[in-house]
Amino acid sequence: MHTQHARHHLRVVREHLGDLAAAVHCPPAPVWPPRQLAAHLRALADEQARAERLERTELALVDKRAPANLDAWEAWETVNDLLFDLADEIAAEVQISYVSDDPRLWHYRNSRPQGAHWAAVYVDGRLDAEDTDGFLGMPDWLIAHAAQVAEDCARRTLVTLGLDRRSTAIPGRGCPWCSQELTLHTGPDEPPTVTCPAGPHCQAPVPVDPRTGRRVWDWRHLPALLAALNRQHAA
Repeated sequence: MHTQHARHHLRVVREHLGDLAAAVHCPPAPVWPPRQLAAHLRALADEQARAERLERTELALVDKRAPANLDAWEAWETVNDLLFDLADEIAAEVQISYVSDDPRLWHYRNSRPQGAHWAAVYVDGRLDAEDTDGFLGMPDWLIAHAAQVAEDCARRTLVTLGLDRRSTAIPGRGCPWCSQELTLHTGPDEPPTVTCPAGPHCQAPVPVDPRTGRRVWDWRHLPALLAALNRQHAA
């Protein structure tokens, strides 16, 4: 259980490290539009977006600009330190190979310049335990510790990026069809949604959730909602 838990959270961290690095040099993002939708629309407009995203972590390691988002900077520094320290601890406990040019090995200090992503990959590899040549198995206490650290890193990353589970009122943007307050719902590993409390009394062209009685814009309908809100704002 601890192993699966740790590997899940490490995957979350690896998937969002580039975004966290990029956020350091961007002002804090507004509630609307949600980060995922904004990124999706940029990708549709720019075929190079994916390649640029993959480069963000590497670029951030050598970026000397002052951070524009101190919360993101603090999260970035903390996540890096936690992953580096965890890799150090695991290597000290289970790594028995001394082949200096073995790319699978973690080297205290010397491996840190390769970045937090490599630290997360190294930790995940030890948890996976398929490639055991040159390594001892991880004891239960170390697996539990790795799970705790990985969860902390994932939580810090998601909270900083606004991708944790939360419901937030969209400020200054009433529903274009009924003027009621709209709420943005986000969560890890799921696309954002927006709801209107007027439900069937709202004429928005999206379904009503039978459980909550609210109109719901899912991922497919969010671009249309964004366009409607932009038209409303420009009027």
